[in-house]
Amino acid sequence: MNFYSFTKHLSVFFIGVWIGMLALLGYGVAPEIFKFMESKTQAGLLNGIILHKMNILEWIAGILLLFSVIVSYVLKRQIKNLTALAVAALMVGLLFYYSRVITPKMEQLKTVIENFDVPMSEDPRSERTDFDRYHRQYSGLVKTNLILGIGLAFFISFNRKNE
Repeated sequence: MNFYSFTKHLSVFFIGVWIGMLALLGYGVAPEIFKFMESKTQAGLLNGIILHKMNILEWIAGILLLFSVIVSYVLKRQIKNLTALAVAALMVGLLFYYSRVITPKMEQLKTVIENFDVPMSEDPRSERTDFDRYHRQYSGLVKTNLILGIGLAFFISFNRKNE
């Protein structure tokens, strides 16, 4: 295996780690936390702790992914490598937005709301509406990264002409 092929394998590995974390938390852990725990407030606190740790791991995987696709592009300046670089950069950009812009806003709102066990119909404060809107944005961007990551993994894996 040459170094170029090695960087492609690394890229797919880092994507796999990243999307694996997203899928595990989004479909395996978070829903179960909210089903298992009686208090939505406590479930949200636990989920927030896990999300914080996961965001750190996402940054590691994202930076390593970006580095590996940059190296692939430097080694072979082809449109497919530039495409992979653009998608990886977009994924890291989305990660920045949901982990560094949306998350702090949600954390601030959680301190104001304090109790998520009160149904929204009984708590008409604008902070609840704002929190739900940010939560939908966060979830949508994470799902977008999951889809982009799966697509990028297939693109890199199966676009191997002239290698």
